[in-house]
Formats: sequence, structure tokens, C-alpha cells
Amino acid sequence: MNKIALFLIFIYQKHLSPRKGYCCAYGALYNNGSCSERVALIIENHGILNGWSMIKNQFVLCSEAYETIKEKKKHKKKKEDNLCHPFDACDVLTCIPLPKRLCKGNQTEGDCDLPCDCSL
Repeated sequence: MNKIALFLIFIYQKHLSPRKGYCCAYGALYNNGSCSERVALIIENHGILNGWSMIKNQFVLCSEAYETIKEKKKHKKKKEDNLCHPFDACDVLTCIPLPKRLCKGNQTEGDCDLPCDCSL
């Protein structure tokens, strides 16, 4: 079951995530890996069943990150240069595609879950 879940995450990261048009809120806010990357690590280290509470917690953290970004966005003026940064991370129109070879952080080449550069 773990191998199937990891394979599905791999397919998501390679084929779906780059096309969805927005960044993972957790990854954009904390620059500490996307949810799919972190869930894959949980499954690798603990398995789905033993890691289930950690997986659920990751999605709670992502939801909280989204709310934090939304609140910060309310209090920040939108930049005129239309660059994707943590406060605009989920705004499809302001994301700039990031080639996989330029992925930052702990992500390996070709394993980038963030489809845009969300750095300042």
C-alpha cells in the first residue's frame, strides 16, 4: 500500500502539480517543502497507517498556512511587478513558471512541487 501511495504522489508531483497553476500554501509560506513532498517522507519513514495522524496534521498545517497567507495578503499592498511571492502564492495570474532544474530547497531536480518561484 505504501508503494502505491508513493507512486501516486510521484505521478501527482511530475504531471499534475506543475499544471495546476498555484503553489502549495505550506511550501510557499515556510519554504520547507510542499505538502506532497512532506507526506511522501512521512509514508517512506512511517508508512501510511502509522503515519496517518502526521499526514492529517500536514494538511491542517497547510490549511493554516493558507489562512496566514490570506491574512497577510489583506494587509500587504499587491506588488505591481506581478512576481509570485509568498503573499501572492496562490494567485494563479501572478505565478511565474519555475523550470524544474531551478527548484530550490530540499527538492531534487525533477521533483519540484512548486510550479512557480515563490521567493521574494
